[in-house]
Amino acid sequence: MVLLAVLLAPSAAVAQDAEQVDRGRFLRWTAGDPLGLAKGLTSRHAVYTLGAGSALVLFTLADETISGDAGEVRDRDNGPFLNAANEVGDWRYAIPAAGAVFGASLLTDDARVQDAAFTSLESALYGNVLSSLLKGVFGRARPREQQGPYDFAPFTRQRSFPSGHTTVAFAVVTPWVVYYPGPLTYGLLAVATGTAVTRVVRGDHWSSDVVGGAALGTLVGYGLANRHGRHPNGWSVTPVLGPGEIGLALRLGIPPR
Repeated sequence: MVLLAVLLAPSAAVAQDAEQVDRGRFLRWTAGDPLGLAKGLTSRHAVYTLGAGSALVLFTLADETISGDAGEVRDRDNGPFLNAANEVGDWRYAIPAAGAVFGASLLTDDARVQDAAFTSLESALYGNVLSSLLKGVFGRARPREQQGPYDFAPFTRQRSFPSGHTTVAFAVVTPWVVYYPGPLTYGLLAVATGTAVTRVVRGDHWSSDVVGGAALGTLVGYGLANRHGRHPNGWSVTPVLGPGEIGLALRLGIPPR
């Protein structure tokens, strides 16, 4: 959230948008987004889902190996770092922090900052709810439960897939990357990735759990930002399907000045 504060600081002094800020848009978005997101799904999203699903299959096959390697890292003295990175995606901290940033944005006249902050908060809320629902549907056992990566018992207390921490972390930062593409916000993706790695190292999730969470959080944040009128400039997610390779390619670019 420190990087977000850096984004907000200049806006508190000088308004970047000349038009009158319409505060009512937040209520309209809140009311219309659930149905609007569903209606906005296209065949392109099906291709993205296929690519993400293929990546999940590959990571699932490697889950036991990756989990074993992560255990070696966990046995070292990395407690403070792991705890700090883990809390970035904890909804009990991430959502209030996103709410505080949105509240601070309302002190400015910068509609772009306000939109990014609101979209980040809403995305975190959506991501948390969706990941919780999917956890119940899949009912996957966590690595520390010692039942292997293929133990699924839907609608039980097993709640490994997808990683909620990773979902929330990517859901919070993705709208900022969409609204303000550049090196500063790309650093937020590294923070979210750190959360994902931490969840695996701590033994809380399989690698495919965090891949699923990252995909879910990114797609929610990306979809809401597009719905709110901010079309990505400088980055894109493209399915990669070809001989010997399958998955998603993330292109990062510096927006033109």
